Amino acid sequence: MASVCFRCMFRCKSDWKILPGCLAPENVIRTEDASLRRMKNSKILFKSTNTYYALSENWWKHDPDPGNIREAFFADQVGSQEILYTSRIVDFTVKTKNISYEIEVGGKNKTKKQLQGVPNGYIFKDGIEIGYGNVIPLYLVGFLY
Repeated sequence: MASVCFRCMFRCKSDWKILPGCLAPENVIRTEDASLRRMKNSKILFKSTNTYYALSENWWKHDPDPGNIREAFFADQVGSQEILYTSRIVDFTVKTKNISYEIEVGGKNKTKKQLQGVPNGYIFKDGIEIGYGNVIPLYLVGFLY
């Protein structure tokens, strides 16, 4: 019999244990003005991208969404170095000491449409080897860790 686990918000088999730390603070990326009790516009991402593949076969019955994999990879690699927030316009806002960067993560066909009029906006694309302008290959984020 399947039930909903209110701790991790996934459909679980009743004899399975709850995933530890699913909603731990480091796995929830909030908007900059959000309080701890407010989850609107927040993203819950697993720290390891392998978790998506492990859960997809048993729980979701299909392959994991590549967009979630990309965003989880970016959040894991950059989040260990800088402060990440979600944004209403793009995927992430990265805060450094003096500057904030607006980041959009996508596949090789991602366009610059969402970044029009956004200062300090960058696109991290999966599936490309060489960047140009404000478009950066996603795999380069792995060198930050």
